[in-house]
Amino acid sequence: MKRLLLVLAISILALLGSVAHAQVMEVSAYTHTGGVMANGEYPYVGAVASDDLPLGTHVLINGREYVVADRFGGGYSGTIDIFVDTYEEAIEFGRQWLDVIVL
Repeated sequence: MKRLLLVLAISILALLGSVAHAQVMEVSAYTHTGGVMANGEYPYVGAVASDDLPLGTHVLINGREYVVADRFGGGYSGTIDIFVDTYEEAIEFGRQWLDVIVL
């Protein structure tokens, strides 16, 4: 069912002309470090880190839209790190292989 919903979402977005591609990526979560992100802003919920995608790129993960605002800084490929507010949320999220739709 989940895969069917993803295919449906991709199809609708493609018809609207707003989807570039979809792929399965390793997704993890991170929280406050005290510094700014690669885009110069302080971290906020809705931001993600990616070394593959340009800053400002919008992605859809589990039905929620995020914006690439940060970098891993190590040349990691095929990974996304979602910003969350607390350490506990990051640990609970863990590492998952999820469908990521690049908008």
